[in-house]
Amino acid sequence: MNIKKISLLTVGDEILIGQIVDTNSAWLGEKLSALGIIPQSLISVGDNQDKITETLTLLTEQNDLVIMTGGLGPTKDDITVKSIADFLKTPLIFNEIVYERIKTIFEKLQRPLSPSHKQQCYLPEGVEILHNSMGTAPGMLFKVRQCLLVSLPGVPYEMKAIMEEEVIPKILMPALHETMLQETFVVAGKGETEIEDSLKDTIQQMPDYFSVAYLPGLGQVRLRLTARGNFASEILEKQFAGFSENVSSVLGSSLIGKGDTNLETVIGGFCNSYSLKIGTLESCTGGRVSARLASVAGASAYYTGGIIAYTNEIKNRIVGVPDNILNTYGAESEETVKSMVENGIKVLDVDVAVAISGIAGPTGGSPEKPVGTVWIAVGNSTNVETRLLKFGKKREQNITLATQAALNILRLFLLKYYVTEAEK
Repeated sequence: MNIKKISLLTVGDEILIGQIVDTNSAWLGEKLSALGIIPQSLISVGDNQDKITETLTLLTEQNDLVIMTGGLGPTKDDITVKSIADFLKTPLIFNEIVYERIKTIFEKLQRPLSPSHKQQCYLPEGVEILHNSMGTAPGMLFKVRQCLLVSLPGVPYEMKAIMEEEVIPKILMPALHETMLQETFVVAGKGETEIEDSLKDTIQQMPDYFSVAYLPGLGQVRLRLTARGNFASEILEKQFAGFSENVSSVLGSSLIGKGDTNLETVIGGFCNSYSLKIGTLESCTGGRVSARLASVAGASAYYTGGIIAYTNEIKNRIVGVPDNILNTYGAESEETVKSMVENGIKVLDVDVAVAISGIAGPTGGSPEKPVGTVWIAVGNSTNVETRLLKFGKKREQNITLATQAALNILRLFLLKYYVTEAEK
């Protein structure tokens, strides 16, 4: 079966009333686009059987595949199974295979099987079960005229497991006949328009079957390069490798890495490679930089720790910033963050330290230092570099941007002073 048209359907009142954010659809869209398929539509409906049936009728007439999520649990308010049975005009039949699997799960947990879980085993007649390795609710596959209908649990980790273990390898991959190559470049310190301008010549040289997409986020941009064609894969692979190398070369030091990498992972790699110890001195970010660094498995090998020096007293008494610097220049100054680094290296006993201080807002600014003013310093025992950044008036956004900037400036410092030219 050739699958070209796909739509997504999410079920649940909690999505419509804003009680939860529909992360499932975002994840599904990303996974499908990575396969070269852009969903035609995304529809959310509440826990209303008539509305679900009506929407399924519409979507299965217009698509080759419909993926719906939500409403497959054991509680009485989960009505997706009943709605599908009503839509297919088929009875619900007790499924022994699903029952035995759920019973085995509960026996291993040494917990009694509830009547609700037994009720969960009544499924529409003719269903093909999609194994759920992460829970009790099975995924379901149906053939509706010329359309496939996949129903998945709404619990994100269960939905993802069924997609990655069942739907993608067994349904989607066999249906894709084109050769498709894709690579994602993660860029920090540049906006999407700046990146696009720098890549203009490279993009103009690309054939029509190549495409570039920009996925901006706070403080970074993900650039996706895609190539699709119906000819020999080795020809496409050679072309793709050439343009991928060109993109990397143009992006230069602003390129963090490829795929799912991030700043903290790259920094950790540098530190492990050069046996470096790093530490953090934070004010306006309140520990966010530290949290990002510590989130990497094995970070204790290189991340010694940090100090949240939120007040001038802590900057002076714990970090060692002299009173005359704080009184003369203020906490949000180049002199203060430079002193935080110089003293922090000794206090934390590290090779490299990063310090950050600023005015996150929405209050606390002045004409000389408006809200969004942030100073960052990174240094070792011989070199300290500082950077002034100016953001907007939204506190949470300022903290996120400042955290990202501090990590990127730390990465660039390590790249400049520790990574050899041959390794860059």
